[in-house]
Amino acid sequence: MQDPIQQVKDAADIVELISEIIPVKRSGSSYLALCPFHNDTKPSMHISPTKGIFKCFACGVGGDVFKFWSEYYQKDFKDTLKDLAEKYGVEINFQQEDKEKVEVFNKKIKMHELAAEYYFNQLQASAEAQLARDYLLKRNISTSTINKFKLGYSPKDPENWGKLIQVLKDKLAVTEDEIVSAGLAIKSEKNGRYYDRFRGRLMIPIQDERSRILAFGARALSDDDQPKYLNSPDTDTYHKSSILYGINYAKESIRKNDSVILVEGYFDVISLQQAGIDNVVANNGTALTVQQIKLLGKFTESKNIYLCFDSDAAGEQALDRAAELISQVFAAFEHTVYAVRIPGDKDADDYVQEHSLAEFKELCKNSRTFYDYKINLLVNSSDLNSPESKARTVKQLAKYLVNIKNKIILDGYINLLTEKLKIDRFSLELELKDILKDASNPYIETNSPRQRIKQDKARINGHIIYAKDSLYTIEQEIIIQSLLDKNFMERFMQADGVLISKAHNEILQALIEISFEHYDLVDAEMKFNLLNECLNAHRDLSSELAELGIKLESFANYKSNQDDSFKSLIKRLKMLKIEKEFKRMKEMELACSPNNPEFFEIIKEKSRLQKELHSLKAPAL
Repeated sequence: MQDPIQQVKDAADIVELISEIIPVKRSGSSYLALCPFHNDTKPSMHISPTKGIFKCFACGVGGDVFKFWSEYYQKDFKDTLKDLAEKYGVEINFQQEDKEKVEVFNKKIKMHELAAEYYFNQLQASAEAQLARDYLLKRNISTSTINKFKLGYSPKDPENWGKLIQVLKDKLAVTEDEIVSAGLAIKSEKNGRYYDRFRGRLMIPIQDERSRILAFGARALSDDDQPKYLNSPDTDTYHKSSILYGINYAKESIRKNDSVILVEGYFDVISLQQAGIDNVVANNGTALTVQQIKLLGKFTESKNIYLCFDSDAAGEQALDRAAELISQVFAAFEHTVYAVRIPGDKDADDYVQEHSLAEFKELCKNSRTFYDYKINLLVNSSDLNSPESKARTVKQLAKYLVNIKNKIILDGYINLLTEKLKIDRFSLELELKDILKDASNPYIETNSPRQRIKQDKARINGHIIYAKDSLYTIEQEIIIQSLLDKNFMERFMQADGVLISKAHNEILQALIEISFEHYDLVDAEMKFNLLNECLNAHRDLSSELAELGIKLESFANYKSNQDDSFKSLIKRLKMLKIEKEFKRMKEMELACSPNNPEFFEIIKEKSRLQKELHSLKAPAL
């Protein structure tokens, strides 16, 4: 049986996997992304689809799909392998404990699928569900739409309050506690009895992008029933902050249109999709989250996002928060946020009920960008007859302008504001300068913050690479030159053959074995792929391999910058080794007492190293 690690690597597309988590953009034959492992402000993460590796040129994190998954989700390799094996359909002989975890997860998904089927059948056939059917009829929801979204009804009659529990127990042989854990039942603290969580409500299944039912939204059918919407609790299979309602139906249309319409409620999505607007999703009636925004960015390359929220004060606040968050998350990428404002106190559902599909499309087409909308809104609603009122308006607008990272776009809005407020541009820039200069990005999530220390720099393919030190860089060069030229590798083996870095030495030794096993192989890319396969099990080498792979990809520029001969390269390596040893001797000298017999041996060795280094640095006669 093939190695499961290699099977996952073969099945996984590293660009696709990373783009499911963070936004990426094409750059030549590779891709760039904001690194999620430090507070990145420019796309520093380089992704190579051909090699299946990534590397951040700022904080240094790099590796393959396993490394990215384990770093991002803070999981060990065992759990990472399990996750990715399940994701890509690779069979692994899990231990019994692991099998049980997978079975529990799948069982909860199955419980929700059976619950949705039960609720759907209740809506279709139960006399008690007439209130729900009337409600859907009143909202002009068609039979085909009910079927598409699997809408249902949860019985209100006390005699049926445990009916779903019984159905799940009969069909899946699950316990009441397992049903509670799945979020489908509750246990009374008073009498210890178990009841169906949802009763007397219109049931709306919530599905992930793979169309798996993970939870439910339950809409009250009477004003006496509160809250209006009752949602499933978070469980180990459902996290509302990372799900967008309707994404499974909308994702292909979002890709096709390269844009997405974000609305607030379930029925906004249902009604718009019924009307023929397919690229629409909702944030489950909660405040928009970073995870949801990243999910949006996965399907729209240009990141054109239309915010279509309610036109009341709460909707205006939600619009502000969402636009700000989107601008922060996509700060390093071209993106445009539009404010789609529904006339009157209406929501998207109301509008499509009263207007045609063409009218809604025209509403979106004519919508202003968010910043243009806010400038016009604030200017038109302010008294601009005094300098004080103009200053207040500028202060209000500054909190929006601070999120614009593109200097050309920012310049355009400053011009617009100068014109509308009839103030001097220079004065406006001075007023905005401190706020814009000191702006930070608090919304970019970091799972493993890494502080960048002062390091040596090299520029590869337009990126600044922060190397650990000069010795580290030269050792990388030796490995890359050995990949490119077998004669170079053989000469190095004869001259020295040993690198200081343990990781680099292991990689070089593996390369030597591959080169002699495949003696006629000259293609550096193929040798690197064999090297990757050979060192699959050495997870501690993944970052070094990733960096080598990225540099190898740019080897034309990299090699052309190297004017040193082989002898010169060996000389530089030897000098750096001596400098490293001299530094170690100096530290030993400081720690050693002059009365210690070893003290004079240290001084003697320091002197020898100094002379040898001086000899190497001296110009040849």
